[in-house]
Amino acid sequence: MKGTEKEKTYFMMFAVGGLWNVLGNWLIESEPQSPENMASLMISGVMSLQDEV
Repeated sequence: MKGTEKEKTYFMMFAVGGLWNVLGNWLIESEPQSPENMASLMISGVMSLQDEV
């Protein structure tokens, strides 16, 4: 990952916060997606961000 140590630290805090929110919402669903489906959704989302840069 490129960037200063401060930039890396803030990005990691941002990423962990996002993951925490995804997990929290996933676990309270009455019919949660499978872990494999969640992984696929997250990978697709990250890859689509890469296309935007």
